Amino acid sequence: MEENRRNSDRNSFKKRSRKKRKKKVLKNVLLSICLIISIAAGYFAARAQVMFNQSLNHVKRNYDSALATVDLSGIHVDSDNDIVNLLFIGNDHRKEWNGFVEEGLPDVMMIGTLDKKHKSLKLTSLLRDMKIYSSSSGKYRKLNECFNDGGIKGIYKAIAENFNIKLDGYVMVGFDAFTQAINTIGGVEVELTQTEVDYLSKTNFIRKKKYRKGLKVGKQKLNGYQALGYCRIRKGYDVIGTTLELFVGSSCCNTNTYIDAKNVCNQIGVPHFIFNYKEEFKKYVIDDFIDCYANCKTPNPCIECNKYMKFGLMWEKAKEMGCNYIATGHYAKTEYSDE
Repeated sequence: MEENRRNSDRNSFKKRSRKKRKKKVLKNVLLSICLIISIAAGYFAARAQVMFNQSLNHVKRNYDSALATVDLSGIHVDSDNDIVNLLFIGNDHRKEWNGFVEEGLPDVMMIGTLDKKHKSLKLTSLLRDMKIYSSSSGKYRKLNECFNDGGIKGIYKAIAENFNIKLDGYVMVGFDAFTQAINTIGGVEVELTQTEVDYLSKTNFIRKKKYRKGLKVGKQKLNGYQALGYCRIRKGYDVIGTTLELFVGSSCCNTNTYIDAKNVCNQIGVPHFIFNYKEEFKKYVIDDFIDCYANCKTPNPCIECNKYMKFGLMWEKAKEMGCNYIATGHYAKTEYSDE
């Protein structure tokens, strides 16, 4: 019995020893693999950094760029020989199928910075609708509106006097250039929703009709024309157009205005509805207007109209139709120019 116990103990000891050796070998193998991966990753990271630095060192400042002629007298700009700033602009300039030429304004503005001093690349986006002071017009206006003050030079001057940034050059891409660039790389893969498919198929955002066909829900490769149309979709909502019939015989409430609204909706591919609220308009707006004058008060019909008609009855009707939001151009700002 004693001999058997000793043999059993020896066998157990040998098994434990073999397990320990296997674990040790496995641990050493894993450590070796991790070390090899770390060395390889470090090598490629270092190589990428070297190549990046070498590429930056090849960047030369062009002192004769088109922006060099912009008059910045009296404007302080920060400049460094080791930092190059390039302005990237996406402009919606285009020629439509009917011959109409849309001159366009910059929709996208970004500054790409090649920093050789700190060995880095940076990209800064500028909000097109931010209000800045323009000395060219002598007033505050949206940044992209400064394009009217001499094109790209007007934009540069506004950036310089508001942000003190010196620009060394620019790249501006319009609809045609965007389309050509996407086609050159063989298209881009995009995942479309049903709403987006319906919108692109029914509107003229895809400028060539033959490319509006065949779109489907899910991932697919879009060509330049299709990708451009996709980029022009703002939110992807299902949209309807409405006209409120409020008063008979006015310049804004007659058959011609209803037809105009209907034609616009047809052109962009959305349904259009007309709602008759003449009685409600008389009750809440016209009668109140008359009562105020009769009682020697100053009426404010727009406030009553907004309260009861637009954000009252119209909003209730929108909710009945399943709408989550309403948008109106009633307060659209119109600017006139002598040019």
